[in-house]
Amino acid sequence: MHTIIRCCLLLAAIAAAGAVHAADTSPPAAFPVSSVERGIEADSSTVLMPASETGTITVNQCVGCRAERLSVTPATRYYAGTQQLTLRELKSLLTPGHTTLMTVFADPKEPIVLRIVAQTAPPPARR
Repeated sequence: MHTIIRCCLLLAAIAAAGAVHAADTSPPAAFPVSSVERGIEADSSTVLMPASETGTITVNQCVGCRAERLSVTPATRYYAGTQQLTLRELKSLLTPGHTTLMTVFADPKEPIVLRIVAQTAPPPARR
């Protein structure tokens, strides 16, 4: 008989603890999160590429959206897919009248471009 009472008390205590835990609406303990870059997705028709490796790029995420001007530096990297290119090579792949999806990765704290990735085929391999 005592065993049944003990089991019932144990089950009641477990159920009460679960109810208290379920009623707790406080957010879980947070870990510090910091962004190392931010991505801006656009298509080539809304991106004005820089004239030089120390110029500016203008990115407009959508028609009617406010354009954003960011600086490029000699440290900025340019890619067609996963292949790294020079600025000149990337610009040669962006043909007028053809829309290419692009992602501009920028420093989250400063208006500086870290890399530009165009979702297009890279140029033929150099010989």
